[in-house]
Amino acid sequence: TSPNDRAFLYFSGHGTHIDDTSGDEQDNNDEVLMPHDTKYANGTLKNTLVDDRFGELLKDIRAREVLVFIDACHSGTATKSFGQGYPKYYRYNGMPQVNKGNFKPQEVMKSGRFVALSACKDTETALATKKGSLFTCGVSAAVQKAASSGRSLDLNELKRIVTRYIENNATPDSVHHPVISGNSSLASNN
Repeated sequence: TSPNDRAFLYFSGHGTHIDDTSGDEQDNNDEVLMPHDTKYANGTLKNTLVDDRFGELLKDIRAREVLVFIDACHSGTATKSFGQGYPKYYRYNGMPQVNKGNFKPQEVMKSGRFVALSACKDTETALATKKGSLFTCGVSAAVQKAASSGRSLDLNELKRIVTRYIENNATPDSVHHPVISGNSSLASNN
């Protein structure tokens, strides 16, 4: 990318926690995303994308605006249930005890070049179904509808539409709430 570009990153997969080895987390846990090559070994996960590293990678993007979508859980203790759906959260033997999650590289998001839309609050798990993740399905439906009518969406409107989609397609006890973080003025741009 160049300084004049706009960049878009989209991750849809599992999120979880590992022990914090850098000492920068108050709860002693790092939040991680799980790429396809994540492996479980010796009571922990290998090849994860740690929130600290994600922040470093974002800083290296030279674009003037960076839009990040994260469709993954970052907290919770739910187990898989194939009725309505299942959480996009990965629990493993040896996982650290967690009370919250926070996969947001806060320092990077404050720079003004970044805005993120995440599938759920830090204290929630995102839900996936046999048809796909509710967040991703909601984003896809909203974008397709807007495109077919020649409209554009800003991130705030997209969040509202996706929130309604999740509410309409999840059981009341499994509703999760998308969150916008970063530069609020970027969230208002089409």
